[in-house]
Amino acid sequence: MSGEMMSIEDRWLIPAYAKLPVKVIRGEGSYVWDADGRRLIDFATGYGTAILGHCPPRVTAAIVEQVNRLMVCHGSLYSDARESFLKALSTVAPKGLDKAFLCNSGAEAVEAAIKLAVKRSGKQGFIAFQGAYHGKTIGALSMTWGSKYREPYQGMLLPTKFARFGEASSVSPLIDEDMAAVIVEPVQGEAGVRVPPLGFLKEVEEICRSTGVLLIVDEIQSGMGRTGLMWAHEHSGVHPDIMCFGKGLASGIPIGAVLTTPEIAAAWTKGEHTTTFGGNPISCAAAAATLNQVVSSKLWINAAVQGARLMEVFNRLPRSVVREARGMGLMLAVETRQPSTPVVKKLLAGGLLSIPTGLNVVRALPPINLDSSVLAEATPIIESAFQGDA
Repeated sequence: MSGEMMSIEDRWLIPAYAKLPVKVIRGEGSYVWDADGRRLIDFATGYGTAILGHCPPRVTAAIVEQVNRLMVCHGSLYSDARESFLKALSTVAPKGLDKAFLCNSGAEAVEAAIKLAVKRSGKQGFIAFQGAYHGKTIGALSMTWGSKYREPYQGMLLPTKFARFGEASSVSPLIDEDMAAVIVEPVQGEAGVRVPPLGFLKEVEEICRSTGVLLIVDEIQSGMGRTGLMWAHEHSGVHPDIMCFGKGLASGIPIGAVLTTPEIAAAWTKGEHTTTFGGNPISCAAAAATLNQVVSSKLWINAAVQGARLMEVFNRLPRSVVREARGMGLMLAVETRQPSTPVVKKLLAGGLLSIPTGLNVVRALPPINLDSSVLAEATPIIESAFQGDA
C-alpha cells in the first residue's frame, strides 16, 4: 500500500519537492507513523509547523468544535473565532504593533509586508541579506537570496539589494533615495540556522531609524517561542515596524499574519489588499488554541532548556564528521564536513525525521514542548547517525 500511495503522488504531482521515501499516515505528539506502522521521532515537524507536536489535544478540540459550528466567514463579515484569535494575539504582540493582517502562509505575509512598506513609503527599493529566505512568490522571491530560485524570474522581481548577514556595516552603503525597507530574519532558517552576532539586529534597526527606512522582521520560522523567547528579535531588543509570522502559529493549519503600527496600517484603503481565506474560522480557532497553550505554559522556556540539552548532544558529535553545531532554543542545525544526505538517511533508518538543508546541513525543528524522554530516545539515534564518514 505504501508504494502504491507514493506512486500516485509521483504520477500526478508536479515534482516540486525532493521527497524522502516515507508515507506518513498518523501523528501524535513528537511522533509520526508511516504506512507500515513504524513509529518515527519527528524533528522536522512539517518544517516547524507542528510547533506543539502532532494533533495537540487542545488545538484538535478547538478545530473540531469550530468545524461543527462554522467553517467559512469571509473578512467582510465579523467572526467570533477571529475575535478570539486576535485577543490571544494581542497578549504577545510586540509593543506598538497593534494592527494585524491575516492571510494563509508565511510567503503571503511577506507579500503583504512588502506592499505595506511600498504604500507607506512611496518607494520601491528593498534591502535583504545574503542567505535570506522569505518565500517563493514573486515579491518574497525578490528578497530570497538563492540564485537557483531567482534567476529564471529575474526580470519580474522587485529591486532588491543584498547586504551581508551579520554585518550591519554592509547595510548603509546600499541605502538610496528609493529605499522602502530592510527585511531580515533574526535567525536565518533555510540558510542553515545562521545566528548573527549579538548586536547585529540592533545596529540594523538604528540604521533604519536614522535613514527613515522601514524595518521588516521575518519571524515565520523563528517566532512562536522557538528560539527561547516568544519572538526571536526580542533577544536583541529591537522594535520592528512590520513583523511577518506563520508556520507554527496554528499547529499545522495554514495561516500567516502581519503585525504593524497603526500609522503604517493606515496606508491601505479598504479593499486594497484582501484574501478570501485570510482569517478563516478554522485557522483562527487553531491559532487561538495554539497561542493560548504556548503562553499559558510559557513554552519558550522549555524550548530554551531542551534546546540547550539537544545542543549538548550535537556538540559531543565527532569533529571528524561535524564542522559546527549552531542555533537558538529548538531551532538548531548541524553542519557536516561532507554532504549531509547520508546522515539524514541514517537518521531516518534509525527512526528520526530531520531536515536536509543545502549541501551539508542537517536541521532540527522539534516541537517546542519537547519532552526530556523523547530527547533521551532521540540521542542514541543521533549519535549513531553521525559516526564515521558522513
